[in-house]
Amino acid sequence: MTSNSNLSNMRKMVEQLKLEASVERVKVSQAAAELQQYCLQNAGKDALLVGVPTGSNPFREPRSCTVVFPGQLHHWGTSTACPHLF
Repeated sequence: MTSNSNLSNMRKMVEQLKLEASVERVKVSQAAAELQQYCLQNAGKDALLVGVPTGSNPFREPRSCTVVFPGQLHHWGTSTACPHLF
């Protein structure tokens, strides 16, 4: 390793150490208390805790029904039930 590359590596290391030294530190006990408070404040909005109403689930596949009769085609969207399947 040449002295120029060694010097360059040392400068990079000094810059990294300066960056790490400037990071604001928080005690684990304080971070845990803040996280617990945040979880308690937002528990009512957590879908894993309260569930998702069926009608407002954005991940639910839309349903539809298409029935083919000889010479006819009937299609029912998500708001109406397909009467031929019940």
